[in-house]
Amino acid sequence: MQKSIKCKRKKGLWLRVMVLPLAVFALLEISPLLFLLTGAFMDNQEIMDNIAPVLDHTEGFASWGLIPLYPTVRNLAGLLFDSPEFFQMFWNSVKITGGILAGQLLFGMPAAWGLARYKFRGRRAVYLLYIIMMMMPFQVTMLSEYLVLDRLRLLDTSAAVILPGMFSTFSVFIMYRFFCGIPESISDAARIDGAGEWRIFLRIGIPLGASGIISAMVLSFLECWSMIEQAMTFLETKSRWPLSLLLPEIDGSNAGLSLCASLAALLPAVFVFMAAGTGNLCICHGTGLSGTGNRIIGKGGLAMKIIKKAGNTAWLKGLAWLLGIMLFFTVISRAADSLTVPRVNAGSPSARKLQYTVSVEGRIGKNREISVLTQPDLLVKSMLVSEGQRVQKGEVLARLDMDQLQEQIDGVEGEKKALELQNQAVKENRSRARRKQKKTLAQAKDDYARLRRENREALAAAKKELAKARADSEPKASTKASVEEKRKALEELRSAAEKEEKAAERAIQEAGAEPEADNSIEVNNISIRKLQRQIDKLDGLRKQKGRITAPETGVITGVLVNVGQKTQDTSLITMTDDSAGLMFQGQIMVSDARYVSVGDRIMLESADRKLEDIAVTSVEMDESREFMNVTALLPADTFSLGETVTMTAVRESESYPCTIPVKALRQESGKSFVLTVQTEDTVLGLQEVARQEEVLVLEKNGSYAALDGESLDAESKIIIDSDRYVKAGDRVRVKDE
Repeated sequence: MQKSIKCKRKKGLWLRVMVLPLAVFALLEISPLLFLLTGAFMDNQEIMDNIAPVLDHTEGFASWGLIPLYPTVRNLAGLLFDSPEFFQMFWNSVKITGGILAGQLLFGMPAAWGLARYKFRGRRAVYLLYIIMMMMPFQVTMLSEYLVLDRLRLLDTSAAVILPGMFSTFSVFIMYRFFCGIPESISDAARIDGAGEWRIFLRIGIPLGASGIISAMVLSFLECWSMIEQAMTFLETKSRWPLSLLLPEIDGSNAGLSLCASLAALLPAVFVFMAAGTGNLCICHGTGLSGTGNRIIGKGGLAMKIIKKAGNTAWLKGLAWLLGIMLFFTVISRAADSLTVPRVNAGSPSARKLQYTVSVEGRIGKNREISVLTQPDLLVKSMLVSEGQRVQKGEVLARLDMDQLQEQIDGVEGEKKALELQNQAVKENRSRARRKQKKTLAQAKDDYARLRRENREALAAAKKELAKARADSEPKASTKASVEEKRKALEELRSAAEKEEKAAERAIQEAGAEPEADNSIEVNNISIRKLQRQIDKLDGLRKQKGRITAPETGVITGVLVNVGQKTQDTSLITMTDDSAGLMFQGQIMVSDARYVSVGDRIMLESADRKLEDIAVTSVEMDESREFMNVTALLPADTFSLGETVTMTAVRESESYPCTIPVKALRQESGKSFVLTVQTEDTVLGLQEVARQEEVLVLEKNGSYAALDGESLDAESKIIIDSDRYVKAGDRVRVKDE
């Protein structure tokens, strides 16, 4: 008794010691499930903060909390309502897994029953072959399976994955061992009762081997539900892919959604395992693989009870509810997807010339303004026109005071008479001066001739006396002094004569010199002619009875003198000249100046009139250097003076083979690109997807952009606009034209 108590204590202590490591291992086993469960309710930013060193390959430590800091159901809502791809692949997995399991039941159970119950030649060899095939990995048989499926034209179909799985040797191996555990005596008793082989198989083999069948199905389900290599090898169309190919696509942008999808994908396996787990344990405990079937035989009703346990109704109902919920949200997600997929307008590139349109408002002004002039200092008696009034050529504009005009004429004529009298006096003075000069010149010439004659006589006498003195031969001192004296006297006389003659010559030159220039007559004549013209004009005004008339037909632009005022040197009235036409004046931005040049044809339009094919006469820089002044000459009868009109100038570029609407052009990081619609094989089948294409812009205006011919082809479908934002990779729907 004491030994028994000691043994129980030791056993209890040993169990306590083993619980701790087992609990640790159990937590490690369920840690991936905890990872999925908590990650499904985290947002992407929190997930990235926790495992950024793993996803981004950066330095640091990854961490994971058991409870999200900011729990959210956004991932779950996105999975259920905005992920039709998930449900498409989910039902693909259901179809593939269900097909494989049905095939294994249909072909695997009879094969396992035959190998276990019937003895025939080569049975061991067949069984050995089954074991060898079971041990071969998929990579060994992949090529042969691919070739066979290709010859049968089953590639890229669900049958390409289902058919090889239906004939898996693994399920045969599991069910074979369970069928071997059924006693032969049961089959013999059934034969004695008259049951055939099929009846024995259906009524005895399947019920008694249910645990093996369920075990094989559960294990096959787990394998098929998570298969990757077979689907990647035999399925090319994404719409046929199973769910296992969607889950590995985890990155920072959809980590939360992928974890939520992984958790959802785990649920069918959990329900299947739990629905079959309890019954399988009971069957294994009752029979096992050791062939202790006598215990079942001794308890006739045990087999049906085990089958009932194996079919745990709660978990089966849970699985059915799960499939129903999945079906419901499949419909909901498809409906939501049809409403959220952007609808776009798409078009193809076309050849055209780019048109640059410059439109500005301007005013109609005068092309040429003329002045109505008259003589200054005339009193305006009446003004018959006002500013803005249109007048005809010859129409009376104003009247002058005739009395004041006559006074003006008399005054000017008096000034002219005075100048004429001055000229007459100047002429008489000039005549007297010329007569006096002639007399003085004649007197100077007579004086010069007389002086020269006297000087010559005096010199001749002096030379004679000097010669006489030298002729005396007596060399007396007194004689020599007399000769020297006479010689000096001769020299002095000669020098004096030269001086006197030069003075006489100067007197002649001075007497014959021209008098100082006197232009007073010419100056007066100029004034006289000017006064005469003034008199003629004033006389013309007198003949017109003081009326001022319009020189041309036009519009009065200014009245510079009012009634009762005198005229000035400036204009009396300013007016336009209709014979010179009108002028449009407008301002364009400097950036638009390249589209408007001298000689270009423009269109001018007002509220009630349009004028086309008008030539630009000038394009000049404004003083502010921010605008360009554009002018164009117009006929006189087109618009009204001062009217506001709109100028439209259109210039065409060279022809480009590839142009698109400018609103289809996008910019990012200094590069230009467009979004094109491409039909691609997706999980949901053939879908229209937006793809980014980089382009080279050659030229563009406000409506179209010209691209390099190699950027796009004529068949490209370019997204022009959409009812919502579209980015590269989004599924779109092209609106019907």
